[in-house]
Amino acid sequence: MRTLILATVLALSSAACTPTWFQDFKDNPVNSTEAVLNTAQAALDVAEITFSQLKNYLAPEQQAPVQAKFDQAVVTATLAMQAVRDAVAAAAEAGTQSPDLFSVIQSVGQAVSDIQAVIASVRELASASKPGAAPGVAPTPVDVPSMAALDTLTARLKAQTK
Repeated sequence: MRTLILATVLALSSAACTPTWFQDFKDNPVNSTEAVLNTAQAALDVAEITFSQLKNYLAPEQQAPVQAKFDQAVVTATLAMQAVRDAVAAAAEAGTQSPDLFSVIQSVGQAVSDIQAVIASVRELASASKPGAAPGVAPTPVDVPSMAALDTLTARLKAQTK
């Protein structure tokens, strides 16, 4: 819960900074890249919470396949974030004053978007699996408190990496 609150505060307090992010990136790509990685890590933390909450709505036989899909998306995001850190380290070691990191951070934004897509599909499946769901009737979506925080963080990350 503390992570959720922290992520929400981070997302909302820094949302106003997004339009100037690209200028900041041009001025100091290493610090701006670290900001992207912090946003991505917060999104991953919130995604873990959101996924675990949604997974509880699924039947036991549905949980293993969606868990595998989610785990793979998290691994991909983690590897993308590590690739960015490696690029920053290589640029620092080479003494590059203005490294071109923008292209490598785009993979982080895409990976987090992929995690959000997995969570959206699990939410849809969970909504259809809810007790009282009638065949042929659109189910009421399952809502968990962390969905809004994840949406905010993902939107911020998309703005930073496009």
